[in-house]
Amino acid sequence: DLRILLRDSNTDIIDHYLTDGQSRSIPILVVFDLDGNELFKWGPRPDTAKTLVTNLKKDGFSKEEFNQQLHLWYGRNRGNELESELVQLLMKSNLAIHTVIEIT
Repeated sequence: DLRILLRDSNTDIIDHYLTDGQSRSIPILVVFDLDGNELFKWGPRPDTAKTLVTNLKKDGFSKEEFNQQLHLWYGRNRGNELESELVQLLMKSNLAIHTVIEIT
């Protein structure tokens, strides 16, 4: 089952999954087993993109400037790191992958 919760309509749940304990960043993917146990969470962006944003903010880039750099990174990466991270998490959790869809 896939359930999508809107961030601003479910603040009690969303606040449990704050990014860096501070912000209501989206998307956040949380995967549970059939008994409701959390298997893993991912988000709001791939690790390399997180590091890029952290470094650009630390270097004093404005939000507009770091967003431009981040979008450039996403364009060049084409979702490869996102796919890799999610597949690794699924494999660690011993979840069966029934369908793989590649978007190019």
